[in-house]
Amino acid sequence: MRSLLVALLLLAAACQEPAGAVVHTERASAATPAPPEPAAETRIDEAQREEDVPVEPVEPAAPTCEDPLPIYAGGDKSGEVCREDVANRGLTLIDLSDDWTASIFDEDPDGAVPALPYRDVIIALANERFEDLPEDFEPERFLELFGIFPTLSVMRSRLNDDERHSCHASIDNDALDRLSGTLRPWAPTREEQVARANSVRYLRHRLGRLTEELGLASIAELDGHPEHGRHYAQLERQSAFVDSIEAARAHLECEELHPRRGEYGVFDTRLSGGLAKYQRMHMIVSGGLLDEATRQALRQDSREQDFETLLRVLRERVVSATGLLEDGSATREWGDALGRTLDAPEFRHDARQPAADNGAPDLITPATERAAEALGFTSVESARASLSALLEAGVEEVAIELPPLPEYHSGHMELRAEVDRGDVFYQYPYDENGRRRRQHVQRRPVFTLYTHHEGRDIALVRWSTTIGGWKTENVPGGGTALRYKNSSVGDRVWRDVIAAPAWLPPRSAPDDELVRRTSDGWAPNHGLFGPGYRSAFGLVMMMHHKVVNSRDPDEPPRFQDEGIRVHGSVSYRSITNGSSHGCHRLFNHLAVRLSSFVLDHRRHTRHGSLDVRYSRNIRHRGRAMTFRIRSRGYRYELTPPVPVRVLSGRIRGPISNPVTGFRVLPSRVAAEAQRAEQQ
Repeated sequence: MRSLLVALLLLAAACQEPAGAVVHTERASAATPAPPEPAAETRIDEAQREEDVPVEPVEPAAPTCEDPLPIYAGGDKSGEVCREDVANRGLTLIDLSDDWTASIFDEDPDGAVPALPYRDVIIALANERFEDLPEDFEPERFLELFGIFPTLSVMRSRLNDDERHSCHASIDNDALDRLSGTLRPWAPTREEQVARANSVRYLRHRLGRLTEELGLASIAELDGHPEHGRHYAQLERQSAFVDSIEAARAHLECEELHPRRGEYGVFDTRLSGGLAKYQRMHMIVSGGLLDEATRQALRQDSREQDFETLLRVLRERVVSATGLLEDGSATREWGDALGRTLDAPEFRHDARQPAADNGAPDLITPATERAAEALGFTSVESARASLSALLEAGVEEVAIELPPLPEYHSGHMELRAEVDRGDVFYQYPYDENGRRRRQHVQRRPVFTLYTHHEGRDIALVRWSTTIGGWKTENVPGGGTALRYKNSSVGDRVWRDVIAAPAWLPPRSAPDDELVRRTSDGWAPNHGLFGPGYRSAFGLVMMMHHKVVNSRDPDEPPRFQDEGIRVHGSVSYRSITNGSSHGCHRLFNHLAVRLSSFVLDHRRHTRHGSLDVRYSRNIRHRGRAMTFRIRSRGYRYELTPPVPVRVLSGRIRGPISNPVTGFRVLPSRVAAEAQRAEQQ
């Protein structure tokens, strides 16, 4: 639907602007010519005009189309507009429907190419309609962290769930304020955690009795007591851990993420799994740890948390409607929407690299804020009322006035991408005794997208990314070893953009990494293969091709695939503090924004599904399994391709070139390497 809308808007604007240009017009009322000034003999001075001749406001003409679209401003409907007049009125259409997706997942407006099958999966997950999912897809909630945002209908349910909000509000968060550091499951051991919890129970009982006997108002008055002060200090120290664990458990029960109570005061893997889902719900990069970011979220008012999620949901709709990508990362100056920081620190990671020269400012945040004000999403209560009114009225599209787009935006922009590899260590990461070498990376790799306008380059975004490193692989003949996976340096191009890509595991991939535990035992990890947000390539990938020119000038160049991509990933810690198998990873939602932006602003051809016949037999813990992949994803071809340059970075350490071959590891070191890779 969005692609059809864009086509109609461009068609309506073609008579006024060159083909391919984005039209920026003022509102129609501002463009209306002023009435002719009266003749001298009939002219009225200003004072008399104000007193005797009241000026009636000029109402815009009523739209003449069959299905006019509502215009919203200040939280209310302020008028209507025909679809073909939206651009001329200086308005932007925002899709509020429950079947919205980012433009890369849109259906072909001409209907010539079959729709992307994974689009229906995204819509089902965003609506939490798990009965609509195919059998192979896991029914998961809270996927904002992985690039699939809930619908406005889901957000209305969350905001209006007063029982859930009352549950959160009733929890004592005092211990979360007192705790410092990070808690991990089974650290310390279960026995030590049980002993600590029992000690807290005993001390509370004993000191409570003493408080009554001494006629004190509370246990806190024992602080500094000459005889019992040390016991009170012990209780304060131990209860910070125990009570924080119990507070976290209580908050998870409010979200139905931990339905059965665990052992009192014990941080186990089940509690960690519930925390991981809670963190996904609020776009916290943590992985099930009780760290400061998670404690801060647990302490926050749950209604305010839902409101911030609503703003993030709206932000993706605004990005899609405007074709914006500029988020402030190029200048390292990110904005706040309605005074709220919507992104975790990891999404604003500067990779210890400087801001780009001539970087674009944050344009997404002001547009999001303007859209929120127009729709009435300015506070928890106003958002609840406005969102309910919109959905009950069946409003699926609204026209609103947003800040003007930059003049360099057009239907076909001159774009180029650059990857700075940062500090690169080729040296083997273990010494002769099996101890890990210290390889301090001062500058992490970054990805930058540029456009060229009026003789100068403009950096649109600068994001943290990854390059290759030492990775575990199967050795021919058996065993596991480390091998350096390089990120090729030099000039490449993006020709193919693949939505919902599948990963075809190479034969070198260990069987143990291709399975997952289920209630029935072990099964192939379809989530890893894709398509899906958890796949090795995430929700989208942009392939690096090396252009090979033919010796015959009459033959077109060939595009050589070296296996390197810019792609989405859920291995978020690797993006800020790790490495890849050679590819340049991005956070899933940013990879979706990037690919949608490129398709919105570059000529391209939609080819559809890349059919493939792939199967593999794997064996794990005595069980044989087979899995098959029928499509590698949904292909768009950029015409012409976008240039990409991968810089060599700063080569550090005693080795100046990539190491080839395998280095066989002792089992202990191999296990450590695999754990590091999975983080």
